[in-house]
Amino acid sequence: HFKAPTDFDGTGAVVSGNHSIIDIPAADISISGFTFSDTATAAPDGDFDTAAISMEFASSITISGNKFVNVSQGVFARYFCSDVTIAGNDFSHLWGSAVYLAHGSHQNTVKNNLIENTGE
Repeated sequence: HFKAPTDFDGTGAVVSGNHSIIDIPAADISISGFTFSDTATAAPDGDFDTAAISMEFASSITISGNKFVNVSQGVFARYFCSDVTIAGNDFSHLWGSAVYLAHGSHQNTVKNNLIENTGE
């Protein structure tokens, strides 16, 4: 949780650590216009489950028009996510995947994303 001071204008907040920034266990959510940056993972190799946006058992989710930079993974849909649309995002300088759709996820759409410099 982050409680901003009353004069906070939305710039300059940084979240970092061995956790996802947003965890979605729900339905009918849209995330658009954000910049996600500077998240980490303590995993010693590429087998990790943190991401800027992580979801499980989620449906009817739209993630569009966001920027992901210097994060462990961009979007991780695990445990039976469906009807998820990931479109028009900018992914750059990621340690792992830009988008990871795990086994059991279905009827998802990934389109028109810019993905650069992953695996760093």
